[in-house]
Amino acid sequence: DAGAIGLIVADNVAGAPPPGLGGSDPGIHIPVVRVTLEDGQALKQAIARRSRTHSGLFANLGVNLAVRAGTDPLGRVLMYAPRPNQPGSSVSHYDTSATPNQLMEPAINADLTHE
Repeated sequence: DAGAIGLIVADNVAGAPPPGLGGSDPGIHIPVVRVTLEDGQALKQAIARRSRTHSGLFANLGVNLAVRAGTDPLGRVLMYAPRPNQPGSSVSHYDTSATPNQLMEPAINADLTHE
């Protein structure tokens, strides 16, 4: 227990919505969020301007239920088409950032079961 109350992971590729974070660990109990490269750079700039006694930077982690992961600003589902092309299926129906996982994603996911 290092005492963290949250974690922000900034993507390292510009212009694309960051995919969700993978994996799980029942021993981790802190909120984690992944942001775009541009948002990460803005956070770094804000942190660089802080004083020794006051950060001047505040954040709230939450989910905006009006915005769906894996969609554009108009709510249309993004297509998975990475640049450069990747081995296997480089153009698929839905982007990997769509949540919950979609049936036609570029890879099968464990939570896509039927009974």
